[in-house]
Amino acid sequence: MPTVLKTSQIWNLKNTSLVRFEAAGNRIQRIESGTVRYFPQSLTSADVGDNIFSFGEYVLELKDLPITSLEFSDNFTPHDVFDSYVEECPLREETVTINSINNLYFYELPFFEKWKKKSGCFPVPGKLKKVLLRSNYLQYEIHNLCFMENELKYLSLSDNVLHTWTGPVTNIRKLTDLDLSANFCSNISKTFFSPDFINVRCLLLQNNLLGLVLPTDVDGEIFQNLYNVKYINLSKNKIANIPNLLFKEQHNLERLDLSENMIDDINFKISHMRKLMFMNVRNNRISTLSQYAMNELDSIAKENNNLTIDLSGNNLVCNCDSLSFVKWIVNTPTNFHLLRNTNVKHQKNPSVFFETLEKFTKPYKRNVCHMKV
Repeated sequence: MPTVLKTSQIWNLKNTSLVRFEAAGNRIQRIESGTVRYFPQSLTSADVGDNIFSFGEYVLELKDLPITSLEFSDNFTPHDVFDSYVEECPLREETVTINSINNLYFYELPFFEKWKKKSGCFPVPGKLKKVLLRSNYLQYEIHNLCFMENELKYLSLSDNVLHTWTGPVTNIRKLTDLDLSANFCSNISKTFFSPDFINVRCLLLQNNLLGLVLPTDVDGEIFQNLYNVKYINLSKNKIANIPNLLFKEQHNLERLDLSENMIDDINFKISHMRKLMFMNVRNNRISTLSQYAMNELDSIAKENNNLTIDLSGNNLVCNCDSLSFVKWIVNTPTNFHLLRNTNVKHQKNPSVFFETLEKFTKPYKRNVCHMKV
């Protein structure tokens, strides 16, 4: 049966030097109002994963916790916390009745409305730096969301069902790492990443459905406020086409992962990414690179000899039409990662391509090495 974490179970901790609190796997549904203030000021981290939390008044009290790290993962609640929810549990000593009296989130007083009346921002512990909210089966749209003053640097919301990212999300200026992977997201607004995301360095968006929305961003507005991001992972997003200006503001990007999509060419602007060291386009539908793509890569490689591209898992074509591409592979200063794992379709015999290419690339072993059919 669901349980409530009571004040009587916590109050003796107030004068201790406890630094970590673990209560994972206890089917906790709610925390009694007023309990939070009995946690000691020495507390730095908490793990309350694998429970069945509902929203309640206690959420508004979390801002008073002294913790810097919170793990709140694997909470598979059977209801949508952003809809009205009334549940009555059997009255036992360690259970609680969830109704309009002790559950803030019911139809007459929506939870977000009460947030707005109290502060207008989501309550966050002031010292909190790391939050893990993975695998909670959260099924909703991320609306306009403001955080209270915080020190948040790492936020993981992966493996949920956050299908629409509308935003904007604000007051998150210290955030450096954001993980929104595996959320079945197919819609992201051009204002979701507000200017407050300016310090984000690592952005994990893999395993979503962003290929349905990114091609519409012809002016590059979705990522326009991510000036300082160094790593973007967009793998496994069913992306077939990337607008030319999608990454127009990513001057500091060092790693770009577009693997396991449906891309057939690098037809988007990257020449401004002078710090780019690794581009992963593994397992796409690339048969050859256009002259535009080769020029963009060379523009970087001439100034940055660390640039490496992974073309493995693509079906490259070797024929008269792709001769310029083959010559480019031989002569470009761009490095190649695991090119030997790339499939090559030759008009007569694939081995002819490799034998010829290896012959011409002996002086360029740093670019092409250990190739085989």
